[in-house]
Amino acid sequence: MDAEWLGATQGDEVPVMTVDPEGALRFGRHTWSALAGADADRAAYLAFSTLARRAVDALPEPGPGVVGVTGTGIVAAEVRRLLGAAAASGPEAGRPEAVIDTTGDPDAIADATRRLADGGVLVLAGESAGRRTDINLYPNVHVRGLWVVGAGPLLSQSPAAGDSNEGRDPGDSLAAVSFGKPLPSAKWYRIETSGAAECVG
Repeated sequence: MDAEWLGATQGDEVPVMTVDPEGALRFGRHTWSALAGADADRAAYLAFSTLARRAVDALPEPGPGVVGVTGTGIVAAEVRRLLGAAAASGPEAGRPEAVIDTTGDPDAIADATRRLADGGVLVLAGESAGRRTDINLYPNVHVRGLWVVGAGPLLSQSPAAGDSNEGRDPGDSLAAVSFGKPLPSAKWYRIETSGAAECVG
């Protein structure tokens, strides 16, 4: 699971991506088949990387000068890696021309609409986990000419050719955790269940 998903709980459920023993990834109603030769960690990492790529691709051409990125999980880290120097977080983002939200947090989304420069673009790439985001569309979006774009849910698209991230270590910022144990600081977590092991990405 992305570290952001831990704060996205409604009741006792936390959104997770599962990897079955045959290597198929599942998230909600979306499924990816195993990639030839990819272990569970690499396959999960590729899924997160593909979502990050879709979020960056949703930005207008030519790309905005400064892009605020909200979130601390693996998707946010991948978005920052893809954007390079254009990525900014927190106060240093000022009034960016675009914000990519990877949290799905209603408060972060509402804050992004306030921080965006007039005519800016808000890309939603976070997991909402059923949480409702209340935005007053007329004054906060329509009058200011904001664009709101969705990057689509995790696993809704297969990875594009060349998205294999071959040189990148899928274990970077990954922590293996167990139920009932304190969570270490990480950008994403793997939980192995008893019986058949499942990687939770």
